[in-house]
Amino acid sequence: DGRMMMKNRIGIMMGVIVAAALSAMAMTMQELQSAVNDAPAGGTVYLTGDVEYDTALTVVKKVTIASPAGERHVLTRAAGYADGRFLNVSSAEADVTLQNLIVDGNKSAGTLSQRIVQFAAGKLTLGAGAVIRNAATVNGGMLWFDAGTQFVMEEGSELSGFESPKYGVAVAMQGAFVMNGGRIVARLLNELELDITNWSFEDVTPGKKAFKLNTVSTLGVEGV
Repeated sequence: DGRMMMKNRIGIMMGVIVAAALSAMAMTMQELQSAVNDAPAGGTVYLTGDVEYDTALTVVKKVTIASPAGERHVLTRAAGYADGRFLNVSSAEADVTLQNLIVDGNKSAGTLSQRIVQFAAGKLTLGAGAVIRNAATVNGGMLWFDAGTQFVMEEGSELSGFESPKYGVAVAMQGAFVMNGGRIVARLLNELELDITNWSFEDVTPGKKAFKLNTVSTLGVEGV
């Protein structure tokens, strides 16, 4: 009847308003930080174009950062940004998902003094289409996770193009690492290139961790 139709229309309209409230748009690094700050917990921030980052993004809530459907934007380190960090997270409430975007360390512009991603607390998920690539760091570890953190890679995500003269690791991990899918390609001590898919990093004995094969996977090592 008319009352039911009116109720349905209100419900649909409210749904659209709520969905819109969960999204924000950003194109510069300053806009991105503001959008993340203003987004409600569980919200999504969409990049409206490529971004040059010259400072680290901080997050204290659950939030997704993504490109709109049909697009994949690139966040590239500014040539003069020697620190190099794109994400620097220290809040246990932080639960960050990157999806359908590329974070580029721009190693041709010089070696980073820090990592592209650094988590002292919280969780990072690389969703489908999320790529972190192309970095050279002083101390190793393109991504760094302290004890108590979580790092998850999903199908379609990738870490690649990393080099370090000191420690040949793409991910320096003291927390929990689960690789549900995706790909890691890292140059090890400038001698070997390692390609890993579908592995997790788990406790095997107290204080010791090891990679565990989750599903059928390929592991290739080639001299470069």
